[in-house]
Amino acid sequence: MMLSKKLGSFLTMAFMAAGTMGSAHAAEFLDISKTAASCTKSSSLVGKTFALTSRAHAVQGDVTVVDDCTLLISNFNYDGNGLQVEVYSAESGSFLNGRSLSTDLLRKGNPYKNASLLLRLPSTLSIADIDGVSIWCSDAAVSFGDVLFN
Repeated sequence: MMLSKKLGSFLTMAFMAAGTMGSAHAAEFLDISKTAASCTKSSSLVGKTFALTSRAHAVQGDVTVVDDCTLLISNFNYDGNGLQVEVYSAESGSFLNGRSLSTDLLRKGNPYKNASLLLRLPSTLSIADIDGVSIWCSDAAVSFGDVLFN
């Protein structure tokens, strides 16, 4: 619980600082997790940041491994269009083998602009179980933007 409160305070402060940096659009902070958890920091990926490769719908952003079961997607941009769009895991090197990690990101007519998305992995997964993440259109089985953690 204490780690979660400290992390929440840190992310709130980071969000507030990002919102005052003179951007044309106000940044937003969204918790898109399906579950809540407190985690250890044993993975060698903790603290590392990876850039999403944009594939469609103007998806951009940076994925930071916060701890063994929490990811932060910062500077997130996405036009909000598509069908069913979620953050998906890559497992065994493939997003087709992955699973949904978030709520639906679809927001037609209301794009994400430099948003920060907090994502806690389900209790059955840890960062060691996934190879990367994708902004994934599950209905079309296509990635709008993705990164593998290698």
